[in-house]
Amino acid sequence: MAELLVLRPGGSRPPLFCFPPASGLAWQFAALKRHLPEDVPLYGLQSPRLSRDTALPETMDELATEYAGLIGRTAPEGPVSLLGWSFGGAVAHKAAVLLAAEGREIGLLGMLDTPLEVPGGADDVAALLAEMGYRVPDGRMSVADAVAFLRGLGDGVAVLADEQIGRVVESYLDSDRMMARAGYDVFPGDVLFVDATVPEPGFTGRASGRWRPHVAGELRAVAVECRHSELLDARALEIVGPLLARLM
Repeated sequence: MAELLVLRPGGSRPPLFCFPPASGLAWQFAALKRHLPEDVPLYGLQSPRLSRDTALPETMDELATEYAGLIGRTAPEGPVSLLGWSFGGAVAHKAAVLLAAEGREIGLLGMLDTPLEVPGGADDVAALLAEMGYRVPDGRMSVADAVAFLRGLGDGVAVLADEQIGRVVESYLDSDRMMARAGYDVFPGDVLFVDATVPEPGFTGRASGRWRPHVAGELRAVAVECRHSELLDARALEIVGPLLARLM
């Protein structure tokens, strides 16, 4: 699976680069196409874990550096916009700090219900799936067990081959470990933050306030009545999509 998804090529406006949640998958961001102006190029970044087995980033700083480099090669000049969902919002924040330090203009930094911190990196797959709201059987699970479990549920990743689902599970583990150890600098611009206000395991609907010390400009918080996991569903995008479009 490619590290860069070209969801809409070309266009005269600054491109929007979308940072994935812990799954590492960015295909969900394709739903933004019906809401954004047609001349906004749209890209989805995906976890390196999905496409390779060597030289993988071990920290969020390393991942953000890799993504910032990919953004620079894809759009070497002019302003860029960044949007991250959940874990992806934290990586987008770090990438925005890096790009701004290089002199790049960040037209928009959007964060979709991104927690500032997590309790601790889960090394057990079953514990991580439970944190994500799945009702898992008692006992530890291997990655292979998790693949069979997710396929049996008919989860969204069930359309993938078993080897690819395994990579998604590994991406969840990578992301959890990275977030548990991450620290954040201050982004020198404004941030649009979307709080999903319907609680679900691990998400309280009030994450935006925790980011205030890490934003030098305006932290604009918008509340959307949905679960964290529903932020790119059609109903939530009826609010989030036009909001992003106005800022493009």
